[in-house]
Amino acid sequence: MLEVIQSDHNLVGEALALALLLGVAALSLAGMRRGYRRRRAAARDRYGELAPVPAPAREPDGQALYTGTTRAGSRVERVALPELWGRWRCDWWADAGRVVLRGPGGRVVALDGIVECGLVGAHAGRAVGRGRIAVVRWRLGGHEVDTGLQFASAEEALGFTARIEAAREGQRHA
Repeated sequence: MLEVIQSDHNLVGEALALALLLGVAALSLAGMRRGYRRRRAAARDRYGELAPVPAPAREPDGQALYTGTTRAGSRVERVALPELWGRWRCDWWADAGRVVLRGPGGRVVALDGIVECGLVGAHAGRAVGRGRIAVVRWRLGGHEVDTGLQFASAEEALGFTARIEAAREGQRHA
């Protein structure tokens, strides 16, 4: 029997190998899906629901690439809420004490309770070079998280960071 399976011209052996490979792939995908669902449930328990917000009526202040949201201080431990998952191009607005992001499909997220904003070269598994990613630390469900926005240039990222920090300082002195 083993000789038949090992033959170079054996379609049955190749079909069995393919079926085994597809079975392993299916089990792997099912396990990944199950793991993501667990992470998403744990994130909902920890952070709660994101409140829906409308996008501001004025033109966006700029555009960036949303790189992800992680637990504060971690560059890789992502927050698994569906609204904050993935990487996507976004429009952004800086409002009093918050940043509003609008992504694909009308997804709108408000980063409220901003603690600080700074520049890095890598965030949420994305490395692009020194100073092109602005990280906004903010409060979500009583916990601090870091949201990264990648800009086309270091100057753009620096301008964004300066604007957020100036608004934060103005709000603190008001």
